[in-house]
Amino acid sequence: MSKRREPLVVELIRAHGVGNAFRAATFIVSWAIAEDATRAEGPLSLTRYSEWWGQSRTTTWREQRSFEMCYPGQRTPEGVVAGLRLVVPEGGTAGYIRAQVTAQVFGAVA
Repeated sequence: MSKRREPLVVELIRAHGVGNAFRAATFIVSWAIAEDATRAEGPLSLTRYSEWWGQSRTTTWREQRSFEMCYPGQRTPEGVVAGLRLVVPEGGTAGYIRAQVTAQVFGAVA
């Protein structure tokens, strides 16, 4: 029997504290959502991410800073999101895939 993996946010909290962990985890999920929504326009950038969410660059910078503290050397969550998507079964709708990515990051919600 395989051991169930803890949500990503739990691992991040242990390593980086609650504040940075939740900001980084939220940035990962928010990036996945914006990436899906803007896929036809090409790769997602930090500027497009800010514009799509309608938030200031300062807010995005704070999210990015917390993410970089948790994932040194990675500027955006693009690689983390791609890795999370690898374990999602094929054939799901975009909403299903986003829900699965969110569940991997924050845990299943009953």
